[in-house]
Amino acid sequence: MSAEGFTELGTIQLRKTEQPAKGLERFDEGSDGFRGFAGGSEEFDREPERSSAGSSEESIEELEGFDAESGESDERPDGPSEERSASLRPRRMHTRAMRAATAFAVVAVYGIGIALNTGLGSLSAWGVGGIAAVCPLGALETMIAGRVVLPLPLVAIALAALAAVLLGRAFCSWVCPVPWARELVFNRQERDAFAADRKKGRVPAKRGRSRFGGNGAPALGVLGVTLATTLVFGFPVFCLVCPIGLVFATVFALIRLVAFNELVIDVIVFPALIVLELAVLRKWCATLCPVGALLGLFARFNRTFAPTVDKGKCLAVSEGSSCDACHAACNSDIDLVRDAGTGALHDCTKCRECADHCPVSAISFPWRASEK
Repeated sequence: MSAEGFTELGTIQLRKTEQPAKGLERFDEGSDGFRGFAGGSEEFDREPERSSAGSSEESIEELEGFDAESGESDERPDGPSEERSASLRPRRMHTRAMRAATAFAVVAVYGIGIALNTGLGSLSAWGVGGIAAVCPLGALETMIAGRVVLPLPLVAIALAALAAVLLGRAFCSWVCPVPWARELVFNRQERDAFAADRKKGRVPAKRGRSRFGGNGAPALGVLGVTLATTLVFGFPVFCLVCPIGLVFATVFALIRLVAFNELVIDVIVFPALIVLELAVLRKWCATLCPVGALLGLFARFNRTFAPTVDKGKCLAVSEGSSCDACHAACNSDIDLVRDAGTGALHDCTKCRECADHCPVSAISFPWRASEK
């Protein structure tokens, strides 16, 4: 059969099945597929018979995803498939369980200590024997309110600074109970708010970020207002509404209710304040928390356990796919690959969500990233 006969037959079969000509267009004179059938070969003679048997529809569907010149499929792994996502769930659950366990342990130690009257204190104020300290922000507020410089608050600030230099803002995801309070009440995280802004086109461009990073500027503004109100009123005003302190105050109120049958208004007021703050200020932890902003000032010098992308494995880098799994999973809106997020690397809280969501395990948190 000649090439003209094949073209005519293919046109007839296409009309019978009422299929679009997209797949058939690949069989032009320059394609390997046409040259393979030309010349009255045995394969060519069998192809019309298979099509006439009613399988031309299947053939066209196969051609639509086939590149005739390369002999390969046009399909690319643009992102994590359902099968890959399912295989990543155990890893994500393991990391989240460890983070939840550390935060719960801190709250549990506080609650048990209150119940047994042998406590070590909370994250807001703690002590062992004759050694006592408050949170770094509370320590700074205390000295500003009293207009004095005290050694113990300075020690608390120095310890927090050292921890931030060594571990970055790991406190925010591994110790602080506020993110878990948000999930407990709303089942929502900061990344949901960032995702909503991206969908509405309200995320600022990379060039529009300040030198402090897109998330750092508003948080530092809240930190400045916190210290300014302390100076004006002579009292650490923010401590009255700090979500971290409110979580421990709620636990204390519940212990009083259960252990001593004391029904106080704190049981209602403190949880209500937490819900109000986290509901209205959806990006509190990532962009507004002054404690995180204070830690972030020292976290700029952190060089350990930084998220590192293996470009040889990364689908977006090595294969040019549209995979955005790590960025979509980040509560701080950090884009490790394209740098299109509002968060900077020092905003990372070491939560490992990006690594656990990566479909090819291209992200790691080494002790020290190799300089390239």
